[in-house]
Amino acid sequence: MSVPADGSGGSHVAGPFLTSISDLAATVVPGVLAASVTLVAEPGPVTPGFAGQLAWELDQQQYRLGGGPCLAAAVGGEDVDVVDARTDPRWRAYAAAAAARGSLSSLSVSLTTVGGPQAALNLYAGEVGAFTDPGARRVAARVAETAAAGLGALRGAERATARAEGLERAMDSRAVIEQAKGILMERRRVTAAAAFELLTTVSQHTNRKLRDVATQLVETGELPSS
Repeated sequence: MSVPADGSGGSHVAGPFLTSISDLAATVVPGVLAASVTLVAEPGPVTPGFAGQLAWELDQQQYRLGGGPCLAAAVGGEDVDVVDARTDPRWRAYAAAAAARGSLSSLSVSLTTVGGPQAALNLYAGEVGAFTDPGARRVAARVAETAAAGLGALRGAERATARAEGLERAMDSRAVIEQAKGILMERRRVTAAAAFELLTTVSQHTNRKLRDVATQLVETGELPSS
């Protein structure tokens, strides 16, 4: 299920993948009522993907309260098991809300890796101690491994895209600067070096980027005035 369009992470690039991970967890991990993935990012934690409205609601409750198992797992880097929300002494306000909504136990598996995003796979169950079973923990761990690997790959792809976009911008800047130099060389009968020096001087005096100065000259035929 996609996250509602309320700023809770629905537009995150990893959303479709993490929704699939949540669906998988809700299907294969025994006892799971709902599942989600928390990402800790600026300006705050988000849930880019989830399976079951209950998971999304309980995630949001933790974000509003500023604490809970999903945040502890994502930030702390260790799995957090709530065996019985009715008696767990941690995060009492959240635990009471979870129990009231029918989630008596939960497991948040850390997906945080060195150099990667702070994240957690959150599993919510209706029975007490649903994740004390070793078999359920093993299945949850396998799903979490898949999620962590996918997040790492997506992060690598984002970095590669950012580098490519930066290179493209640099090439565009160089092209417009070369055009501006050509205009000045023709008009003022100066060398390429002298034309570039003039552009940089105008850039410094007008406190504008060199590319912007060059763009104005190319588009309007005039240099910015100081």
